Amino acid sequence: MAWTKRITTKDGEPRYKVYWYDPSGAQRSKTFGKSEDARKFQRTVEVDKDRGSYTDPNRGKITLKDLAEKFMESRTAGEDGLRPSSGALYEMQLRRYILPGLGTRRLYAISKSDVGEFETGLRNAGTGAASVEAVHRLLHAIFAFAIEEERMLRNPATRTREERKTRKVKTRKPRFLDEIEVEKIAAGVPERYRALVWTLAVAGLRIGEATALRVEDLDLKAGTIRVHRNAPEVNGHKLLDQPTKTERSVRTVDIPASLSAMLAEHLNLFGNRFDSSTLVFTTDRGQPVLQSSFRKNVLSKAAHRAGIDPAPRVHDLRHTAASFMGRAGYTLLEAAEQLGHSATAMTAHYSHVFPDARQEKVARLDALLDQSPKGGAFTRRTT
Repeated sequence: MAWTKRITTKDGEPRYKVYWYDPSGAQRSKTFGKSEDARKFQRTVEVDKDRGSYTDPNRGKITLKDLAEKFMESRTAGEDGLRPSSGALYEMQLRRYILPGLGTRRLYAISKSDVGEFETGLRNAGTGAASVEAVHRLLHAIFAFAIEEERMLRNPATRTREERKTRKVKTRKPRFLDEIEVEKIAAGVPERYRALVWTLAVAGLRIGEATALRVEDLDLKAGTIRVHRNAPEVNGHKLLDQPTKTERSVRTVDIPASLSAMLAEHLNLFGNRFDSSTLVFTTDRGQPVLQSSFRKNVLSKAAHRAGIDPAPRVHDLRHTAASFMGRAGYTLLEAAEQLGHSATAMTAHYSHVFPDARQEKVARLDALLDQSPKGGAFTRRTT
């Protein structure tokens, strides 16, 4: 059994010390300033021991900063660790948001209300809703790691169903450019980036996939691009020869003859088609193309000069490729294979750009059911 004893500090202040025996038989204690807090803890200890969910409070004395370091070590170690880009994102979120706000706090002292106040503070300071949600997900993962290490019993970042509804962030809808807008942008960028713009907008590659392409990945006679590498940007540096985003992302993309001819001309002017190991797209200094620089200094400037406002994101060119595929008669499954998407993701994001093909097939289904001269059994049954 746990029991509480009233004690007095040197300053004469009353304190309430809870004593109990842990599952190993060792005596433990914890001191509180209020008697009601002590009684509540006393009841919790006994219930947790009975349920088999007891956690040593001393293990919760670690600060969030120290726990975050352990969390990052566990997530980045081994072949199955975080991708470099994800690791860099987590480190930025910790450095910029979590550690300044909660880093010095000990785990046992962090409550659900503390997490709520922390996130409210971020929003009041002007942090965007999407960024706050991303920080929340990381914080939830760190606390879940603490539970795995038996440092906490409950995750203070867990939300109720109603809280999840109110905090749901509206994702930005895909933006689709038409061929005239893509042509204007491509005409407005430096010539060495023109083929890159069209590759993104027609083949639908992710920017990291496109900037990781090497000459050996192109088969311009067959009209294909082999996608099996990614070049994420981490802290302003390009990491070459990284694996693609997912296993499904490894694919062979069919491209039209016009893009094959454009890529051949691009290699003649800015590459080395006789060295299969060289990058297809580089800067004027021969360096790998950074996504941030391409967006800010190339794509956005060309869009503004063309009067396209707001300027599209780089990923909007991938959305545009999906819309082109829909207009060209691709099925959702065929487009998914080209883009390296799952069919579920295609349905969620792009199903509305394939309406004509679906309506045409529905009409064919109707004709199939209406075979007899009198209107068909299906028609007679439903009229």
